[in-house]
Amino acid sequence: MTESYSLPQQHALAMKKTLLLTSLVISSSTVFAALPLYEPFADATGNGGTSYTVGANVTAQNNGSGDVTWSAVGPAGANNTVAAANLTVPGLSLSSGGSMEYGVSSGPSARLNLGSSFTSGTLYYSFALKVADLGSLGTSGGFAVAFNNAQGAQVGTPSVVTACLMMRSVVSAASGNFNIGIRKATGTPTWDSTVFSITDPNPIFVVASLQFNTGNSTDDVASMWLNPSSSTFGNPSAPFTALTHTGVNDTGPIASLVFFRRATAANQAADMFSDEIRVGTTWADVTPPIPEPASMALATIGGFALLGLRAFRSRK
Repeated sequence: MTESYSLPQQHALAMKKTLLLTSLVISSSTVFAALPLYEPFADATGNGGTSYTVGANVTAQNNGSGDVTWSAVGPAGANNTVAAANLTVPGLSLSSGGSMEYGVSSGPSARLNLGSSFTSGTLYYSFALKVADLGSLGTSGGFAVAFNNAQGAQVGTPSVVTACLMMRSVVSAASGNFNIGIRKATGTPTWDSTVFSITDPNPIFVVASLQFNTGNSTDDVASMWLNPSSSTFGNPSAPFTALTHTGVNDTGPIASLVFFRRATAANQAADMFSDEIRVGTTWADVTPPIPEPASMALATIGGFALLGLRAFRSRK
Protein backbone atom coordinates (compact mmCIF):
# COMPACT_ATOMS: atom_id res chain seq x y z
CA MET A 1 0.00 0.00 0.00
CA THR A 2 1.38 3.40 -1.00
CA GLU A 3 1.22 6.11 1.63
CA SER A 4 -0.36 9.42 0.63
CA TYR A 5 0.61 12.79 2.06
CA SER A 6 -1.18 16.06 2.25
CA LEU A 7 0.25 19.05 0.39
CA PRO A 8 1.83 20.58 3.55
CA GLN A 9 3.36 17.18 4.44
CA GLN A 10 4.83 16.84 0.93
CA HIS A 11 6.32 20.31 1.21
CA ALA A 12 7.83 19.53 4.61
CA LEU A 13 9.36 16.24 3.39
CA ALA A 14 10.91 17.91 0.35
CA MET A 15 12.42 20.65 2.49
CA LYS A 16 13.82 18.16 5.02
CA LYS A 17 15.55 16.18 2.26
CA THR A 18 17.00 19.34 0.76
CA LEU A 19 18.31 20.56 4.12
CA LEU A 20 19.82 17.15 4.92
CA LEU A 21 21.64 16.97 1.58
CA THR A 22 22.78 20.58 1.96
CA SER A 23 24.27 19.90 5.40
CA LEU A 24 26.11 16.85 4.07
CA VAL A 25 27.64 18.88 1.24
CA ILE A 26 28.70 21.68 3.59
CA SER A 27 30.28 19.30 6.11
CA SER A 28 32.17 17.40 3.40
CA SER A 29 33.53 20.61 1.91
CA THR A 30 34.84 21.90 5.25
CA VAL A 31 36.14 18.68 6.79
CA PHE A 32 39.72 20.00 6.83
CA ALA A 33 38.87 23.55 7.93
CA ALA A 34 38.93 23.07 11.71
CA LEU A 35 42.57 22.92 12.84
CA PRO A 36 43.78 22.86 16.48
CA LEU A 37 46.19 25.76 15.83
CA TYR A 38 46.86 27.78 12.68
CA GLU A 39 48.91 30.96 12.15
CA PRO A 40 48.72 32.57 8.67
CA PHE A 41 50.02 36.01 9.78
CA ALA A 42 46.84 37.62 8.41
CA ASP A 43 44.87 40.65 9.62
CA ALA A 44 42.70 39.47 12.53
CA THR A 45 41.10 42.78 13.57
CA GLY A 46 37.72 41.50 12.41
CA ASN A 47 37.92 38.81 15.12
CA GLY A 48 39.13 41.19 17.81
CA GLY A 49 42.78 40.32 17.17
CA THR A 50 45.68 42.37 15.87
CA SER A 51 46.40 43.68 12.38
CA TYR A 52 49.65 41.79 11.70
CA THR A 53 51.03 44.96 10.14
CA VAL A 54 54.16 44.44 8.04
CA GLY A 55 57.22 45.20 10.16
CA ALA A 56 55.40 44.70 13.48
CA ASN A 57 56.80 42.37 16.14
CA VAL A 58 55.28 38.90 15.84
CA THR A 59 55.20 38.55 19.62
CA ALA A 60 52.69 41.43 19.83
CA GLN A 61 50.17 39.65 17.57
CA ASN A 62 47.17 37.42 18.24
CA ASN A 63 44.30 36.13 16.11
CA GLY A 64 41.53 37.26 18.49
CA SER A 65 40.21 33.73 19.01
CA GLY A 66 42.53 32.91 21.87
CA ASP A 67 44.15 29.90 20.20
CA VAL A 68 47.09 31.81 18.68
CA THR A 69 49.14 33.85 21.14
CA TRP A 70 52.84 34.70 20.95
CA SER A 71 55.35 35.54 23.68
CA ALA A 72 58.82 37.08 23.55
CA VAL A 73 61.45 34.82 25.10
CA GLY A 74 65.03 35.97 25.44
CA PRO A 75 67.17 39.08 25.79
CA ALA A 76 66.38 42.50 24.38
CA GLY A 77 67.30 43.07 20.75
CA ALA A 78 65.95 42.45 17.27
CA ASN A 79 62.54 40.78 17.08
CA ASN A 80 60.88 38.33 14.72
CA THR A 81 58.70 40.53 12.51
CA VAL A 82 55.71 40.25 10.17
CA ALA A 83 56.78 40.22 6.50
CA ALA A 84 54.65 41.09 3.48
CA ALA A 85 55.05 38.04 1.25
CA ASN A 86 53.29 34.79 2.06
CA LEU A 87 54.63 31.34 1.22
CA THR A 88 52.56 28.88 -0.79
CA VAL A 89 52.98 25.09 -0.69
CA PRO A 90 51.52 23.29 -3.75
CA GLY A 91 48.55 21.14 -2.76
CA LEU A 92 48.30 22.61 0.74
CA SER A 93 45.32 24.70 1.79
CA LEU A 94 45.80 28.12 0.21
CA SER A 95 47.92 30.59 2.16
CA SER A 96 46.88 34.10 3.12
CA GLY A 97 48.31 37.14 4.88
CA GLY A 98 52.06 37.55 5.26
CA SER A 99 54.84 35.56 6.93
CA MET A 100 57.39 35.81 9.74
CA GLU A 101 60.97 37.01 9.15
CA TYR A 102 63.73 36.04 11.59
CA GLY A 103 67.34 34.95 11.77
CA VAL A 104 70.57 35.08 13.72
CA SER A 105 70.99 38.04 16.10
CA SER A 106 70.80 38.89 19.76
CA GLY A 107 67.16 39.33 20.65
CA PRO A 108 64.01 37.55 21.80
CA SER A 109 62.81 34.40 20.10
CA ALA A 110 59.10 34.05 19.29
CA ARG A 111 57.20 31.46 21.34
CA LEU A 112 53.88 30.19 20.02
CA ASN A 113 51.93 29.08 23.08
CA LEU A 114 49.94 25.87 22.68
CA GLY A 115 47.49 26.55 25.50
CA SER A 116 47.98 23.08 27.03
CA SER A 117 50.87 20.89 28.10
CA PHE A 118 51.19 17.63 26.15
CA THR A 119 52.73 14.47 27.60
CA SER A 120 51.29 11.62 25.51
CA GLY A 121 50.44 10.65 21.96
CA THR A 122 52.14 12.42 19.06
CA LEU A 123 52.39 16.16 18.52
CA TYR A 124 53.04 17.60 15.04
CA TYR A 125 54.08 20.97 13.70
CA SER A 126 54.32 22.15 10.10
CA PHE A 127 55.23 25.33 8.26
CA ALA A 128 56.55 26.68 4.97
CA LEU A 129 60.21 27.75 5.13
CA LYS A 130 62.23 30.04 2.86
CA VAL A 131 65.91 30.66 3.64
CA ALA A 132 67.07 33.91 2.07
CA ASP A 133 70.61 34.27 3.47
CA LEU A 134 72.82 31.73 5.24
CA GLY A 135 75.15 34.40 6.59
CA SER A 136 77.95 32.63 8.47
CA LEU A 137 76.03 29.42 9.20
CA GLY A 138 78.56 26.70 9.96
CA THR A 139 78.86 23.15 8.69
CA SER A 140 77.76 21.84 12.10
CA GLY A 141 74.87 24.29 12.22
CA GLY A 142 72.23 24.49 14.91
CA PHE A 143 68.50 24.50 15.60
CA ALA A 144 66.12 27.20 14.38
CA VAL A 145 62.70 25.82 15.41
CA ALA A 146 61.74 23.45 18.23
CA PHE A 147 59.08 22.38 20.67
CA ASN A 148 59.58 23.71 24.21
CA ASN A 149 58.23 22.80 27.66
CA ALA A 150 57.01 26.23 28.84
CA GLN A 151 54.64 29.06 27.93
CA GLY A 152 54.55 32.84 28.24
CA ALA A 153 57.30 35.45 28.23
CA GLN A 154 60.73 34.99 29.82
CA VAL A 155 64.03 36.88 29.88
CA GLY A 156 66.19 33.92 28.86
CA THR A 157 66.25 32.01 25.58
CA PRO A 158 64.54 28.60 26.04
CA SER A 159 67.03 25.80 26.48
CA VAL A 160 64.78 22.73 26.79
CA VAL A 161 64.04 21.81 23.18
CA THR A 162 62.78 18.78 21.28
CA ALA A 163 61.87 17.83 17.71
CA CYS A 164 64.38 20.46 16.61
CA LEU A 165 64.67 21.63 13.03
CA MET A 166 68.41 21.67 12.42
CA MET A 167 70.20 23.51 9.62
CA ARG A 168 73.81 23.46 8.42
CA SER A 169 75.69 24.93 5.48
CA VAL A 170 77.12 22.65 2.79
CA VAL A 171 80.61 23.34 1.49
CA SER A 172 80.45 23.01 -2.29
CA ALA A 173 81.23 24.87 -5.48
CA ALA A 174 77.91 26.67 -5.21
CA SER A 175 77.40 29.04 -2.30
CA GLY A 176 74.16 29.25 -0.38
CA ASN A 177 73.61 25.50 -0.09
CA PHE A 178 72.39 23.83 3.09
CA ASN A 179 70.97 20.67 4.67
CA ILE A 180 68.05 20.28 7.06
CA GLY A 181 67.84 17.66 9.79
CA ILE A 182 66.03 16.56 12.93
CA ARG A 183 67.34 16.27 16.47
CA LYS A 184 65.30 15.04 19.41
CA ALA A 185 67.09 17.18 21.99
CA THR A 186 70.85 16.62 22.11
CA GLY A 187 73.38 14.50 20.26
CA THR A 188 74.21 14.20 16.57
CA PRO A 189 71.27 15.17 14.33
CA THR A 190 69.85 12.98 11.61
CA TRP A 191 70.44 14.94 8.40
CA ASP A 192 68.46 14.72 5.20
CA SER A 193 70.73 14.23 2.18
CA THR A 194 68.88 16.80 0.06
CA VAL A 195 70.98 19.87 -0.71
CA PHE A 196 68.74 22.93 -0.60
CA SER A 197 69.70 26.33 -2.01
CA ILE A 198 68.79 29.87 -1.07
CA THR A 199 68.33 30.55 -4.81
CA ASP A 200 65.39 28.14 -5.05
CA PRO A 201 62.23 30.29 -5.29
CA ASN A 202 60.03 27.55 -3.85
CA PRO A 203 59.54 27.24 -0.09
CA ILE A 204 60.37 24.05 1.78
CA PHE A 205 57.39 22.41 3.47
CA VAL A 206 58.50 21.12 6.86
CA VAL A 207 56.53 18.66 8.99
CA ALA A 208 57.97 17.40 12.28
CA SER A 209 56.66 15.42 15.23
CA LEU A 210 57.47 14.16 18.69
CA GLN A 211 56.03 10.78 19.63
CA PHE A 212 55.77 10.22 23.37
CA ASN A 213 56.57 6.67 24.54
CA THR A 214 56.45 5.20 28.04
CA GLY A 215 58.93 2.32 27.94
CA ASN A 216 61.89 4.23 29.35
CA SER A 217 63.36 7.72 29.67
CA THR A 218 64.98 7.76 26.21
CA ASP A 219 62.37 6.23 23.89
CA ASP A 220 60.47 9.30 22.65
CA VAL A 221 60.94 9.65 18.88
CA ALA A 222 61.42 12.85 16.87
CA SER A 223 60.58 12.63 13.16
CA MET A 224 60.69 14.97 10.18
CA TRP A 225 59.32 15.10 6.64
CA LEU A 226 60.65 17.57 4.07
CA ASN A 227 58.41 18.37 1.10
CA PRO A 228 56.18 15.32 1.61
CA SER A 229 54.01 14.33 -1.34
CA SER A 230 50.81 16.35 -1.60
CA SER A 231 49.00 13.02 -2.08
CA THR A 232 49.49 12.46 1.66
CA PHE A 233 47.95 15.80 2.70
CA GLY A 234 44.93 15.31 4.93
CA ASN A 235 45.56 11.60 5.47
CA PRO A 236 44.72 10.30 8.95
CA SER A 237 48.20 8.85 9.45
CA ALA A 238 51.69 10.04 8.58
CA PRO A 239 53.65 8.51 5.68
CA PHE A 240 56.80 6.53 6.31
CA THR A 241 59.89 8.56 7.09
CA ALA A 242 63.50 7.53 7.55
CA LEU A 243 64.37 10.89 9.12
CA THR A 244 64.10 10.17 12.84
CA HIS A 245 66.14 10.79 15.97
CA THR A 246 65.91 9.03 19.33
CA GLY A 247 68.11 7.42 21.98
CA VAL A 248 68.84 10.54 24.05
CA ASN A 249 67.02 11.68 27.18
CA ASP A 250 63.36 12.59 26.79
CA THR A 251 62.59 16.23 27.55
CA GLY A 252 59.15 15.87 29.13
CA PRO A 253 56.03 17.95 28.39
CA ILE A 254 55.52 20.13 25.32
CA ALA A 255 53.76 23.47 25.81
CA SER A 256 55.01 25.73 22.99
CA LEU A 257 56.70 25.96 19.60
CA VAL A 258 59.62 28.39 19.40
CA PHE A 259 61.08 30.17 16.35
CA PHE A 260 64.53 31.10 17.55
CA ARG A 261 66.91 34.01 17.25
CA ARG A 262 70.36 32.57 17.96
CA ALA A 263 73.14 34.95 18.96
CA THR A 264 75.95 32.89 17.40
CA ALA A 265 76.27 33.30 13.61
CA ALA A 266 77.54 29.75 13.09
CA ASN A 267 74.36 28.32 14.65
CA GLN A 268 71.64 29.92 12.51
CA ALA A 269 70.99 31.34 9.05
CA ALA A 270 71.00 35.12 8.81
CA ASP A 271 67.58 35.58 7.20
CA MET A 272 64.63 33.18 7.08
CA PHE A 273 60.88 33.32 6.50
CA SER A 274 58.22 31.00 7.92
CA ASP A 275 54.51 30.91 7.13
CA GLU A 276 51.38 28.74 7.42
CA ILE A 277 52.33 27.46 10.87
CA ARG A 278 50.21 24.62 12.22
CA VAL A 279 50.32 22.46 15.33
CA GLY A 280 48.11 19.42 15.88
CA THR A 281 47.88 15.87 17.15
CA THR A 282 47.48 14.17 13.75
CA TRP A 283 49.08 14.33 10.33
CA ALA A 284 45.78 15.63 8.92
CA ASP A 285 45.79 18.53 11.39
CA VAL A 286 48.99 19.97 9.95
CA THR A 287 48.66 19.03 6.26
CA PRO A 288 45.19 20.25 5.18
CA PRO A 289 44.79 19.89 1.40
CA ILE A 290 43.11 22.43 -0.83
CA PRO A 291 39.38 21.98 -0.11
CA GLU A 292 36.66 21.72 -2.70
CA PRO A 293 36.10 25.21 -4.15
CA ALA A 294 33.25 27.04 -2.47
CA SER A 295 31.65 27.71 -5.84
CA MET A 296 31.36 23.99 -6.50
CA ALA A 297 29.82 23.41 -3.09
CA LEU A 298 27.30 26.21 -3.66
CA ALA A 299 26.43 24.88 -7.10
CA THR A 300 25.81 21.44 -5.63
CA ILE A 301 23.62 22.92 -2.91
CA GLY A 302 21.66 24.82 -5.54
CA GLY A 303 21.19 21.64 -7.53
CA PHE A 304 19.82 19.78 -4.53
CA ALA A 305 17.48 22.65 -3.76
CA LEU A 306 16.19 22.63 -7.36
CA LEU A 307 15.59 18.89 -7.23
CA GLY A 308 13.66 19.31 -4.01
CA LEU A 309 11.50 22.03 -5.54
CA ARG A 310 10.76 19.92 -8.61
CA ALA A 311 9.83 16.95 -6.42
CA PHE A 312 7.47 19.17 -4.47
CA ARG A 313 5.83 20.54 -7.62
CA SER A 314 5.43 17.07 -9.15
CA ARG A 315 3.29 16.01 -6.20
CA LYS A 316 0.89 18.97 -6.51
